[in-house]
Amino acid sequence: MTKDFKLYLEQLGVTEERYNSWIKHQDVYNLIEIESNLYYKKQSKTHGIGLFAGKDLEEEEYIGIVRFNNKRTTLARWINHSRNGNVDFLPYNNKKHPEITFICVSIRKIKKNTELKINYRYVN
Repeated sequence: MTKDFKLYLEQLGVTEERYNSWIKHQDVYNLIEIESNLYYKKQSKTHGIGLFAGKDLEEEEYIGIVRFNNKRTTLARWINHSRNGNVDFLPYNNKKHPEITFICVSIRKIKKNTELKINYRYVN
């Protein structure tokens, strides 16, 4: 766990144990795993498991769905924190697909096999 993520938890007033307990609960009751050729899971040097770019990504490129039917997806669960993230979660308002409420996009070019990271401080 990075120093900045520990600081983030401290600022929230949440212990690491409580955070891990919440994550386990969310994984059982609130997670939809979605596979994609745009990202893959593997061990992260940042923390635990992370998501990595499956191909070179352009700035503002769509990566996938973050929330579907009010549940987290692979992107919401496995993207690690960084103060200098390379992706963002954006609201998605489409009357044809109201079940999709957030999507993930790159905020700059990302090379294949680079870990995808987001600044948790800016995510709802």
